[in-house]
Amino acid sequence: MDTPTTSHHEVVSTTASSFEHSTANSSPEVNVAEIKTPPTVSDGPRSLSDTQDGDRRPEVIMVTLEPDDPENISTQLSLAHKWLLAGIVCATFLQITANSSAFGNATGPIMKELHCGKVVASLGISLFILGLGSGPMLFAPLSEYYGRRPIYIAGLFLYVIFQLPVCLAPNIQTMLVGRFLSAFFSSSFAAVSGGTITDIFDKKTEGDMLVLAMSTFSISPFFGPVIGPLISGFIVQNTKWRWAFWVMMIWSGVLFAIVILFSKETYAPVLTERKVRRLRGEREKNLKDHLVSVFSRDPEKNPSAPVTINEKTPVYYTCALMETKKTQSLGKSVMTNCQRPFGLLSRDPMVLLVCVYSGFLLAIVYGFFVVFPLVFGNIYNFQLQFKGMSFLPLGVGQLTATYGSIPLMRYLTKRFNDKEIAKGKPGGAPELKLIPMMIGCFLCPIGLFWFGWTCYPSIHWIVPMIGSGFFGAGIVLVFAGTFGFLVDGYRVYAASAMAANAFVRSAMACAFPLFARQMFDNWSYHWATSLLGFVSCIMIPIPFVFYIHGEKLRAKSPYAWT
Repeated sequence: MDTPTTSHHEVVSTTASSFEHSTANSSPEVNVAEIKTPPTVSDGPRSLSDTQDGDRRPEVIMVTLEPDDPENISTQLSLAHKWLLAGIVCATFLQITANSSAFGNATGPIMKELHCGKVVASLGISLFILGLGSGPMLFAPLSEYYGRRPIYIAGLFLYVIFQLPVCLAPNIQTMLVGRFLSAFFSSSFAAVSGGTITDIFDKKTEGDMLVLAMSTFSISPFFGPVIGPLISGFIVQNTKWRWAFWVMMIWSGVLFAIVILFSKETYAPVLTERKVRRLRGEREKNLKDHLVSVFSRDPEKNPSAPVTINEKTPVYYTCALMETKKTQSLGKSVMTNCQRPFGLLSRDPMVLLVCVYSGFLLAIVYGFFVVFPLVFGNIYNFQLQFKGMSFLPLGVGQLTATYGSIPLMRYLTKRFNDKEIAKGKPGGAPELKLIPMMIGCFLCPIGLFWFGWTCYPSIHWIVPMIGSGFFGAGIVLVFAGTFGFLVDGYRVYAASAMAANAFVRSAMACAFPLFARQMFDNWSYHWATSLLGFVSCIMIPIPFVFYIHGEKLRAKSPYAWT
């Protein structure tokens, strides 16, 4: 069973150099830490006879997924089909994150028509971010039980439906509720989509393609918020503001249809369960069967109840997922996913500091969706549609760092690893994943100070935009180090570590837009941005301290991999 997809997303994203190692080594929380296989189940076939009543017990076979099995997606799909699935995942995740920021350029007309203030209007962004961060703790364990595709379809359907109140909202309350609920259900896709890419590409034979696919996926949650204001800016400038949300709904509806038509189940444990049902001669489970399995405790009515075939020589086929469902309830899995992330935050200072650092930077990004229209509108007199275009350099910096850093990170990782081996250490330490953060931690304050002290009427508008590009590059590298370190350093609890990171990021990012406007209005643009730059400078030592002392700190942690 691969790592629960929470550890890849909610991702939501990282550069390829981090994913290439972390996805190969991470372990599922449930499978490693909590499964208690019944004593009658073995890893291979065996005959159980001479019981007390003289009856023969069935031959128990623990089924695994083999390369030549028709259920094995990574070996049976064509390369073109794999890239189609990867493209669908990246495009859908891009749309969801674009929707999160598209609200920014519509706040002006929303305030006038729905009669609300600036802070209340800013909740349209904040509640969407909060919804994105709160959903994965629920949807990740659901995907472990029922697979990725059912979560995709159910979540995206509700995501599309709850955008309707946003488009038709007669008041601000209806709009805000619709924004939160649509984001909450869209997080089902964000929670499991990263794992789809690692499912379909074979890590040994298709490693380079996995790197490229994960690099493309990793930029989606950052590049999406960049194009959101670009789209909404042109729409609000040239037509009614509600069309910004209608376009988002139509866009997501088209992608939902594509997901239904072309997506496939890729989660290996669920595919293994399908193989077991094929060997038992059972039919595939449909939606009705899933609902019955959730609400019925009667084994006779539960379609997942064991089936024994071949009366002369009874044979019982099973798999790890089926045994997990016997020993751990879905409710317990959900509770564990909700509780353990807070244990990591409260008992492991490395997790707390890394999460706060990445959360602070993401908060600045979403604060910029409020600040950029002020800066480029008031200083450079940009029209609304061009205010949206002011985010493009931020995206260019992100794209450059995502794809341009791949060879550099490989070189630096190999060099640092060779030094560790020369010292007599085993090599491959999780702290190597912090190398991108060591570079990004300098680019972030450089970009902030550059942007803050060049936004003057006497200086061309492209100059502060270039500064935002450096900041965008720094964010991607910091997040690459964050995700890589959490997945590789907390392998058994990787899903919980990533859930903790998603919670902190969302909590900080949803708060920042609520006061960013007031901070930049009351302070000068230059000093408000400088304050953010000074705070980011304070956080520069984090990756270096953890790289030097990380092994000792992990040894003291109750969760870290040692």
